[in-house]
Amino acid sequence: MPIDLMKYKKARDRLKALLESAEKHLGEQSKRIGGDERVKRDAGKLVLDLIRVHARDESMLALLERMQGHGQKLFPHSLLVSMVSMMLVTTVDKAADFKDGGKLIELCGVGGLVHDSGLLLLPSELVDSTDLFSSSTQNIWEKIDQHIRFGFKMIEPIPSLPAEIHYIIAQQHEEPGGLGYPNALTSEVIFYPAKIITTAN
Repeated sequence: MPIDLMKYKKARDRLKALLESAEKHLGEQSKRIGGDERVKRDAGKLVLDLIRVHARDESMLALLERMQGHGQKLFPHSLLVSMVSMMLVTTVDKAADFKDGGKLIELCGVGGLVHDSGLLLLPSELVDSTDLFSSSTQNIWEKIDQHIRFGFKMIEPIPSLPAEIHYIIAQQHEEPGGLGYPNALTSEVIFYPAKIITTAN
């Protein structure tokens, strides 16, 4: 089957624009956190590499573009969680690079990128709200609670994502003591990369 050059060039240009935006946001976000500058720079490069690899899939590219355009906070937050997750896992587990070909690092990085993709189905004004997760309003909590279910819908059309990403989305707000949501899971049953994403988040 011949390659559609116009389609290829458009996808390449879209990916380039996405990477430029991600690099800018990562630079801004990394100033907000402490830590070794070299480690932050390396983690930022890893995030860009993950985007470069996974956004070859048109559906992943489209998802990241939607996240980029949905308000002011979703895309930068997702980049930051991805970066911090990879920093955490490599700090906690010095051999993470070498285990399973770096799969744990990739799961944490990609999981960080898409963990809040379900927020795309909520109004961007709500997503940009400064008190999104600290609100005590029942109506807002019901909407926030839905973003986990919505996240499954958002990643469903992306066959290139590792299957374990579903666990990360499902358990990103679970807490070791069983006080998290939506299922009040305890530490021993929470998927390890989901714990990393929760901490980074």
